[in-house]
Amino acid sequence: MSSFAGSVPARRRRPRWWIGVISAVTATLVVVGLSVRADAAVVEGTPYSGSDQWMDDSCGYRTDVAATFSGRISVRTGTGPATSYYFFTNNYSFREVHTDPATGRWFVVRGNGQYKDVQAKPVGGNLFEVTSKNTGQSFVVEDSTGAVRFRFAGVVTFRVLVDTGGDTIPDSETVEFLGVTTAGHDPHVSSVCAAAGSLIGTGSASRLTAFPIGATASPLGYYEYLPPGYGQGTRKPLLVFLHGYGGNGDGTPAQLPNVINDAAIPFYVATNGWATDRPFVVLAPQHNNIDSPAYPYPCDVAFGGSCLMQHQHDYGNPLPAGSPCWAPSEVQAFLNYALARYDVDPTRVYLTGLSCGGYGVWESLAQFGAGRIAAAVRAGVRADLGVPRRRRRSGQSRWQHRHDQCAAILPGAAGQRPAPHGLPRSRPQFVGPRVQRQPGARHLRVDARLHHQLTSTAPQPSQKPEAPPRRRRLRAPAS
Repeated sequence: MSSFAGSVPARRRRPRWWIGVISAVTATLVVVGLSVRADAAVVEGTPYSGSDQWMDDSCGYRTDVAATFSGRISVRTGTGPATSYYFFTNNYSFREVHTDPATGRWFVVRGNGQYKDVQAKPVGGNLFEVTSKNTGQSFVVEDSTGAVRFRFAGVVTFRVLVDTGGDTIPDSETVEFLGVTTAGHDPHVSSVCAAAGSLIGTGSASRLTAFPIGATASPLGYYEYLPPGYGQGTRKPLLVFLHGYGGNGDGTPAQLPNVINDAAIPFYVATNGWATDRPFVVLAPQHNNIDSPAYPYPCDVAFGGSCLMQHQHDYGNPLPAGSPCWAPSEVQAFLNYALARYDVDPTRVYLTGLSCGGYGVWESLAQFGAGRIAAAVRAGVRADLGVPRRRRRSGQSRWQHRHDQCAAILPGAAGQRPAPHGLPRSRPQFVGPRVQRQPGARHLRVDARLHHQLTSTAPQPSQKPEAPPRRRRLRAPAS
């Protein structure tokens, strides 16, 4: 496991990711195994087994997954106040082999246990507060030699609010997640990508260095990634990543890790998912959100993020307080510092960001991009801020796009700025439409292929984006 993961303060780590793995696996196996009738108080257990294959690139590099599973599932009607609720019991086992096709390296995820509804408390109408327990050795990670690297064995208790629909079909719709508790051996690893990266990753985390505010002349705290060969005579391109709202912090050692916990490039680097043959110096600064009564944000509305960005734009991106998202003046100040400190090519400066960071990209392009930025990628941000629709700065190309897409913006006249290999020099290019929803507060993550196409040193073959795996509904087949 990367020692870097251990430096992330516990209060800022993601929720125990293996709990999500356990719940996802058991829910899927419930659907696969469920083939019962609801006309009896107790239904005899039904065995199931099968296999599946899929591709996963959520950690920044591709792995091909081959899975097998088996088990026995049963369902029964409740008694007393819970007579309209159907209780499930699933005794399951599974095994997944995750292989990196580029290197042939692989690891195994396996588990076995029992997932059981133990209580359903009626709260009105068709709503029930359900308590379920998952017991057993439900999550084990082995390396290619068969050595156990991470393991959870114990009890995970879930509490959810569900709606049964009031019919006789043994399924339910989750209305609200109420909480989870654990008892047992904790694998103590920050994310599934940290676990995978420690086994088959690129080793990029060893090249990541934190510079808290005050440690350098930088106006902001930031993370630095230096590629192999840096400082050996050839100037490297510079890639600056602007985090989203969840990455905000004051730049101190306590809050700077919010940047790598947020998403995208810094997360990939920190979890050994960043390809080390990419030539970029990668810098990820941290924006500090300081509230100010002079700049109110009445954005407790639908699409609150768009509301927040609109207000900040209308306020003129004030600093040092009043801007929850990135302001172009601080981006420019950080670029000035970076170009003075690092041995990088000033004609190959690239800017990318998501959500609040995407806003900062767009505003920066409007204010100073034509003279500084060779190319930019933004994600999860409104397209009508920063650069007015009816006005284009001299020599700057732009592209309006939907909020749920990613675009590459290449400023400058043809030939003025060398673009990444395979992208045109002056016309905007759409390099990766697929955006993945993140669980919880992580918001949006740019598809790994988009970043690969932007940062690869060699041209990539044209590929049709692969559709994500279909999610099965937790509903019984018709009897």
